[in-house]
Amino acid sequence: MNLLQLDALALPRDAGIKGAFDLVADHVLDQVDPQAVPQALRLIRMALRSGGTVLATCHARRDPDRPDADPTNRFLPHERLRRLAAPLGLDVEITPLAPRSRERRRRPYGARFRLRHSPLEESP
Repeated sequence: MNLLQLDALALPRDAGIKGAFDLVADHVLDQVDPQAVPQALRLIRMALRSGGTVLATCHARRDPDRPDADPTNRFLPHERLRRLAAPLGLDVEITPLAPRSRERRRRPYGARFRLRHSPLEESP
């Protein structure tokens, strides 16, 4: 799927998914082109609205020993992820992950996404 194209949002329909579906994004959000992250977040919102669960892993920092131009050295601080997710009505729960020795400086974390409930949804 190319997250830079709008038809990426047709993935659930094109895959024949009719009910709830889960997403697991292992270093997708931090390593795709930064302009693709909003599209990924829209797909995350679709999964949550379907009744599914969404989990992701990311690095909060780049590795100073690797070239900046290396796409696998991209990173997404959790504060930025929360800022990007908020306008879409998404809350992000962050959990620090135990890094492998070579990833220690990158500060890996897990993210669990939830739909934010508005006060109107809570009233009887």
